[in-house]
Amino acid sequence: MNRLLHACLSLSLTLAIGQGGEPVSAGEYEVKAAWLLNLARFVEWPAEKLGDPSAPFIIGIVGADPFGGDLDKLAAGKTVAGRAVVIQRLSASQNIEKCHVLLVSRGERRTLQKESAALARASVLTVSDGDRSTASGSVVGFVMRDNRVQIEVNLAAAERHSLVVSSRLLRLVTVVKDGN
Repeated sequence: MNRLLHACLSLSLTLAIGQGGEPVSAGEYEVKAAWLLNLARFVEWPAEKLGDPSAPFIIGIVGADPFGGDLDKLAAGKTVAGRAVVIQRLSASQNIEKCHVLLVSRGERRTLQKESAALARASVLTVSDGDRSTASGSVVGFVMRDNRVQIEVNLAAAERHSLVVSSRLLRLVTVVKDGN
């Protein structure tokens, strides 16, 4: 886990500073794609959510996919909890509760609010993009501050979803209170 934490920090630094110390403008969604994939390594799901050890680890995207092919490239050949990572693009009417991680794009906040109780019962790590996303019920929120991607974690929402967030991750993010 220390290597993973080091890799996340190295990625952030590499994206911020190019060769010769010049700033490099890594795409916002390249950084968010890396975080989305790595967040899963800092969260524990209930055993019943993980189920069959041969089943894939599903990262779903509801709404417009902001990543292009970046997330698919990053996920290729990767595993989480010993399971192959699979990226799925879904509509709100599909089985979103089968995902382990679900990114709710900016235009789908109503879906998150409408499906909040079902996603909590299904132990889905919900991730939203945009300000106040954790106040809207998401466990994790991607927000932009000072032209940098910041991560917010709502621990009360994580608890409602029966998820345990690693203290190592909590040292790197902003912890928000429910509704704030």
